[in-house]
Amino acid sequence: MGLTDYYADLSSRYRFIEDAQAHLFWTYRFQDPELFPHDIYADYYSSIMAPAGFRALYFLAAQALDPLLFSKLLPFALLATIVVYAWRLGRALEPRWGGLLAALMILEYSGNCRGGMPRSFFLSLLIPHVYYLATRQLKAASAVLALQGLFEPILFCLGFGLQGVSLLRDLASRPGGSLASGLRKLRVPLGLFLAATLFVGVILSSTHILYKPRFIGPAFSHAEAVHMQDFQPGGREPFFDPDPLQFYVRSGSSGIGWNSRLARFLLVVMLLMGVLRGRFFLAPPIIFDTVAVSLLLFALSHLVFPLLYFPNRYVRYTLPLAAILLIACHGRAAAERVQGWWPGLRWPPGTRVWGGAALAGLLLLVVLNGAVRTVFFSSARSNPAA
Repeated sequence: MGLTDYYADLSSRYRFIEDAQAHLFWTYRFQDPELFPHDIYADYYSSIMAPAGFRALYFLAAQALDPLLFSKLLPFALLATIVVYAWRLGRALEPRWGGLLAALMILEYSGNCRGGMPRSFFLSLLIPHVYYLATRQLKAASAVLALQGLFEPILFCLGFGLQGVSLLRDLASRPGGSLASGLRKLRVPLGLFLAATLFVGVILSSTHILYKPRFIGPAFSHAEAVHMQDFQPGGREPFFDPDPLQFYVRSGSSGIGWNSRLARFLLVVMLLMGVLRGRFFLAPPIIFDTVAVSLLLFALSHLVFPLLYFPNRYVRYTLPLAAILLIACHGRAAAERVQGWWPGLRWPPGTRVWGGAALAGLLLLVVLNGAVRTVFFSSARSNPAA
């Protein structure tokens, strides 16, 4: 997926991606409420499949723009948000190389924004949330947490766990004093966190109460799902698989979604671990918290499937993001460690900056294997959800 695909989407009114038709066609009701009368598909996708923030945004946009056109313009803003906050987050972790490395590597997942659907907001709300937690801007983090619930409830589950762990870490790390004194010092961040959680809970509950069509029956249980043909191999939504490797690792619904991109990132992380050894684990805790929370939700969603939707949704972007942040955080330190093994590689004083830039570029080529080409030019890998 490349930026040329973003522009190509604008070239034709009837060019759109995969399930954008299902998620967006009903938004024309905002311009003409008489459209799609008694249409169960329109009623379904405009109700529980459309988060409150998504509906509100398209309602406002439809007053001035064609909804489908807006869905093609929106990804540019979402992508800009992702890149800017990835750069800021990288700089917060490692001031010299971190911003550049994080901003460039996150472009490998630029396809997430395409389509202007609820899932298009995932990274554009995840990365700012991680940034505000990493920089201890807890008020802003609570505001982003509320937005996550409005636009992508699955992401809210991740954000809730991540911010909750961060607050617990703050409580545990305060030297001396009682629990009561620690709670008093954190009363504002805790209050905003609870307020955001309560706000999202009310919105989600009202969505299912007020907007749920009558033709939608009760949710089925995990025990019932095991015997449903739709979730078996070859079914409409394949989930269960007798092969454990496919079920937990390779699958894009039940597994972590193992692919070549994730493998490259994890390979570089393992190389950094080997080079830096004990220093590797001195990375900011927010990175390891992200991995722990996403894996916990991955396991929990397996246990209660389909209550929390597909387990893959909780690790699809968090594991690559954690790997990117580790590379951004440790890339310079690893380069200097390797340089120390060969003193002859030391740069003259006047070429240090250019040498660092060249080494960073080489690292990016190894990690991404053509990510710059992927982002700026069309490629065969055009799945926006990938």
